[in-house]
Formats: sequence, structure tokens, C-alpha cells
Amino acid sequence: MVIRIGIVTAILLWFLPAMHPTRVMAQEGAEENGLWRSTKNLSRKVANNSSVKVGLNIGATTPLRIPDGVSLASYAPQFAPIIALETDLFIGQRFIVNCGAQMEYKGMRTRSRVRDFYTEVVQEDEGSLVRVAGHFTGTNVTDVNLTYITVPLRLGFWFTSRFAAKLGAYVSYAIGRRFTGYVEDGYLWTKPHETTGMSNKLLVPRADFDFSREMRRWDWGADLALTTFISRRFFMDLGATVGMGAVQHSHFSGLPFRLHNVYVSVSLGYRFAGAPQRHMSEKPFCFLAGNMRPLSR
Repeated sequence: MVIRIGIVTAILLWFLPAMHPTRVMAQEGAEENGLWRSTKNLSRKVANNSSVKVGLNIGATTPLRIPDGVSLASYAPQFAPIIALETDLFIGQRFIVNCGAQMEYKGMRTRSRVRDFYTEVVQEDEGSLVRVAGHFTGTNVTDVNLTYITVPLRLGFWFTSRFAAKLGAYVSYAIGRRFTGYVEDGYLWTKPHETTGMSNKLLVPRADFDFSREMRRWDWGADLALTTFISRRFFMDLGATVGMGAVQHSHFSGLPFRLHNVYVSVSLGYRFAGAPQRHMSEKPFCFLAGNMRPLSR
């Protein structure tokens, strides 16, 4: 009995100091201070590894393969700026996860000669405008202006403290969509009539089309970027994106092919903490048989 009382007394003497209010409050304060310190350190790291950049997109909203019967006569890129905020999250000495958000424009203007090109145009018929579908032969002019909010996510590797390559994907949401144009100097064979099976040949001096509402809100695809520092804090980005999904709705039949956003970009950026000198040595690395080793200069 005496032994049991002694054991219980020893246990109480061990736990009572830990249960003291002052001790408990001190522990909670230490945990809060530790959490605040960790959050502040993480925020500082994210801010130090962040950058802003501005640039231009140059490319086309185009089929991945030029269809038969279409001959490009002229191409002009639209003014398509990029404004982006990005951050690098290091997952090793050289590997990073690059993510951010950007507002960007994509656009072009093309003129082409087409033959038996299926489309839908607006024609005037007895004082009213009607949409006519059929195969057109003549000149086609297309204007594309798309405005996106884009979130890229890339896995990158810093070969040196001044050069990195990044590969990943992007998701975009369109806040502005315009896909317009006209056909001219040609003729259009209408779709065969449902009962008679007859087609009509219409001379088309000019007819407009507007497929803006047929453009999807969402776009996604592959993303590649090369980064090189031109000074301690300023860098240049060369990028390329290829849309994996078509920009028009699947039910849209006004064009005989699917269109994809295929663009390259050139950007000038500013990294708040400068080139990531602290994460690596200045010697470049190469991959040999799956291993990394420093290259001698």
C-alpha cells in the first residue's frame, strides 16, 4: 500500500508543474511565436524569390496543321502585352516549382485565299440579315483578340545562378473574347436543301462573320520558359505555349477545323532578391548517366 501511494505521489509531482497555468501559457505563447516566426519566414522567402515581368505574345490562334485549300496571304500579330507576377519555390539546391498569375493578350490578323472552305456568314436577304452556311471560295480575313487571366505551373532547374529552364502547364480564363472577320471577292455554295438536295451559288462581294460567342472561356496547354539574368536583378524570359484544347466550343460548326493558341513570348523581368546566388555555386551542371556533376570551366 505504501508503495502504491509513493508511485501515485511521484506521478502527481511530475505532472503538476506542467499543468501549472503559467507553464501552460508559456508553452502556448512559445507555440504561437514559433508559428508566427515560421509564417513570417515563409512569407519572406516567397517575397524574396518573387519577380514581376512585362512582355509581348507573338503567335497565332490556328489549327495545328494548315488544312488543304487554305493559302496564307498575310499575317500581322496584334499588340498582345503580358503582365505577370511569379515566384520560385526551391525544392532542392537547383530544382524549383515556378508558379504565379498573369494577365495576357493573344491576337492576330490574317488574310488568306481559301477554296471550298466551309463557313457561316451573314448576308442580307430582302432587307433582313440571315446566316448562310456553305463552302466558300475567295478571300478570308480573320481578326482574333483574346484576353486571359493565366496561372502557369512549371518545374524548373537552375543550371547556373543566371540561367534556368522551366517546363509545365498553364490554365487560362478568358475575360475578353473577339473572333471576327469577313470574306470577300468570291462565291459560296450553300448547303444542300433538306428536301430538294439543291445547292445555290451565291456571289459574295463581302460578308461579315462574328464567332466571338463561340470561343471557350477556358484554355489550357503546355508551357516552356527559358530565363537568363542580364544584371543582378533584371532578367529576360523566352517562352512558348501550345494550347492542348480547342478555343471554340465543341458544338461550333462555323469552321471546319479546331483552333489552338500557339504563341511565343519575350519578357523583361525584375527579381526582388536578385539572381539566386545563395542556392548554388557558379559552376554549371550537366546530366551524365542520370547523375549531376559540376563542369570544369
